[in-house]
Amino acid sequence: LIGYRDCLIDDGSGVYPPEERVSRYEDVNWDPSQYTREPGYAALGHLVACLKGAVLLRGAVGKDGVSEFDFKCSDGRLVRIAWTRDRQVARLASRYTAAFLEGARLFDYEGRELGCDQEVLTERPGFFVIDDESLLAEGGTREVGGKQPERDLVSPYPLDQVCVPVEIPGWTGALMALDGKPGRELMASIQPEVLDSASNREVMRDRRNLVYRVTLGEYGSCVVKKVRISGIKRLSYRFRASKARRQWNNAAEMCRRGVASAEPLAFFERKENPGIGDSYYVCRHVEGAQTARDAFRAFREGASEFMGQERDAMYDAIAGFLRKMHRLKIYHRDLSAGNLLIRQSSEGGLEFFLVDVGRARIRNRRLRDLERVSDLARLCHPLDQSNREQLLSHYARHTGKRCAGLWSLAFRVYDLKQSLKRTVRRLNTH
Repeated sequence: LIGYRDCLIDDGSGVYPPEERVSRYEDVNWDPSQYTREPGYAALGHLVACLKGAVLLRGAVGKDGVSEFDFKCSDGRLVRIAWTRDRQVARLASRYTAAFLEGARLFDYEGRELGCDQEVLTERPGFFVIDDESLLAEGGTREVGGKQPERDLVSPYPLDQVCVPVEIPGWTGALMALDGKPGRELMASIQPEVLDSASNREVMRDRRNLVYRVTLGEYGSCVVKKVRISGIKRLSYRFRASKARRQWNNAAEMCRRGVASAEPLAFFERKENPGIGDSYYVCRHVEGAQTARDAFRAFREGASEFMGQERDAMYDAIAGFLRKMHRLKIYHRDLSAGNLLIRQSSEGGLEFFLVDVGRARIRNRRLRDLERVSDLARLCHPLDQSNREQLLSHYARHTGKRCAGLWSLAFRVYDLKQSLKRTVRRLNTH
């Protein structure tokens, strides 16, 4: 009940017990003024109050991964507790009949009634309180089959914000609900037709893909990436998820792991052949940010500092962020200096944000050296040899591993690859 982490009450000691998930009385901080109730404390209280004396009627896991347990309480009420798998959401309207949703009251894990605007189940349990026993006898569920818009969708935030799967004529996708507003109210400001016709957009890049900054209603200043598939990729991408969905899922998983990406706000893909149709990814614009490329250029041109940081301090901060990213098993695969954003924090330090994360691989194992050096070779490409060695020395210190000669070879191979690409581009222009 009381301890540091994994407990219902945080004792404020900051000391994790020697045995995982076990607190011994002799190790507990007994100063109640330092105690903090964790969300699980309120959840347990609500669960006990709701189910005291209840009888379990049914328990099942649906094809869509939703777990459901039905209880009959001592006062005659019927309660269904339901939740999704980790990282997933399920649309209530897809899973339950209209009669069930109209006849049930939905409460969150702490016992707060959610009201009619709630659109999804999440990994945090929802409590349906039902007075009409016939609703539960019929199950209240729709037949779940076929392709659902929430399939293969990662929800970015398990605690405070809600990801809402959406489906409109010709499109599927997801968006982040804001301030408890239902997704259907927010769709008007962010759907593909609006994105294509926005008059206030500022084009940032228009090559293979179109990237622009635009203000979108209550979402404020956003960056939109319109992905356009052409050439041989129309064959190789035909049976894959859209690049917008891959970008969303990777950014969402990074947020969950504590590595900042520009905040994902929405994505849309075609219902038919999503892998080769146009798709849209929308994220929040990171105000006040510059790129690692800007920092490298400034130092190359003789600047003594950048964002209030001297060269060595900047390289150390970048290396520390990369170490954190790699320790959390994130392999970016496209970590050019322009895809690492840097912003000065309110405390005077630095904040880092990853962008263009659609190619990333997020592992469930430790990254191999070849994966880590691949990210570093891309990032350090604009630097000369002495500056590369300076940044790599900081990375080696953060990781506790020496950067072997193989790393230098990988850097030279990447430099050669980029030189060949530039030569091919010049030849094509002539």
